[in-house]
Amino acid sequence: MPFIKRINSSDTTVVALSHEIMVVGRSESCDVRVSVEHEVSREHCGFRVYSDGTVTVADLGSKNGTCVNGERIHQETNLKDGDVIRLTRKVEFKYLVHDPSGGLDETLMVVPDDATIQEEVERLRKAPPKSPTIDLSEAVNEVEKELENAGFKTLMAKFARQAKPRPKRPKPEGEGGDNEEYW
Repeated sequence: MPFIKRINSSDTTVVALSHEIMVVGRSESCDVRVSVEHEVSREHCGFRVYSDGTVTVADLGSKNGTCVNGERIHQETNLKDGDVIRLTRKVEFKYLVHDPSGGLDETLMVVPDDATIQEEVERLRKAPPKSPTIDLSEAVNEVEKELENAGFKTLMAKFARQAKPRPKRPKPEGEGGDNEEYW
């Protein structure tokens, strides 16, 4: 089974070309999704695996084009082991005829067929729900900040009350002199 491996990124995902046609792009409907790179078109390029083992790549009308070994392609192009397919200056794949992982610690992504996807959806529906993990540290930090702010606001309000000039109000009748402040 042929593979493509991401080569110019910390993401060294290896993807098995397990279907006859596999589309690479940003769209969620793509078989191989490159979601972090805005220069990649929604449906950028497609790989085709023929029954005789031949693998080709074709640009699917992308804005930035697709290159094989540095040459921009304008039609379906045959691939050979080791060819570099460039979608953008930040997204490149290497075409490999054999499994490159060889037991190494690499991510291998095999795109399942529709039947496998349906089975997995059903299995997840039947699985008991997982209890959420609650991290209280953020909540505690927010409460502490609010308490600090509330304390600060209370103190500032107290200072503001003290700083305001106090108007002299007359005391109710029969309670003493006119010069005393009433609070």
